[in-house]
Amino acid sequence: MSRNGSTPYYAGDQAYEYYRDVVEFGADPTGGKSSSEGINAAVSAGNRANNTVTTLPAYVSLPPGVYLITEPVQLLVSTYLVGSPGVFGETVLKAAPELGTRPVVLGYDPYQGQGSANKNFYIALRNVVVDMTAVPKETAAKGIEWSVSQGSSLSNIKIVMPRGEGVRHRGVAMDFGGGSGKVVSEVMVEGGQIGLEINNQQYTLKGVKVKGRRWGLG
Repeated sequence: MSRNGSTPYYAGDQAYEYYRDVVEFGADPTGGKSSSEGINAAVSAGNRANNTVTTLPAYVSLPPGVYLITEPVQLLVSTYLVGSPGVFGETVLKAAPELGTRPVVLGYDPYQGQGSANKNFYIALRNVVVDMTAVPKETAAKGIEWSVSQGSSLSNIKIVMPRGEGVRHRGVAMDFGGGSGKVVSEVMVEGGQIGLEINNQQYTLKGVKVKGRRWGLG
């Protein structure tokens, strides 16, 4: 598909890029070095940080490969972070041990101000594997921080965490609250202490599979 879309409601720079490829921004799909800076640059390019309206959308492509994550991938309102479609395993976000308790993907947009979880509209993560197995199991690690609101979705996601006695990992957490209207579909969670810790209202869950853990309900 030709990527020639535009943003019709943006009155600023006409060269604004809607489609972005993280590799073009310096992300490394071989897993040989950290891709956090490159992915975050692709998400925020075009003065999108601090955007309090939804007129600056971005479709951010993650080509097939393994991306080492040393700092959280920070999503913003109207961001669609999309891996390679198809079989699980083609696009992997690999958490580095030094990530610690910080999430691999931070869906919560801190630029939206007080009560911002209720303003985090149109945020999507699709077609990725989140691999947390390199983070020590006793660390209170998070795969995806998903304190978001209407128009947001998790689709075709696999989260892999360590197993065994004393594991403290959570797959999906919502520690900052959130609004309503979130779709969670075709999500598989393996290992960890808690698969999905749901902490708000009006969820649509479809095709969610959890293996080897309990559900946490906020």
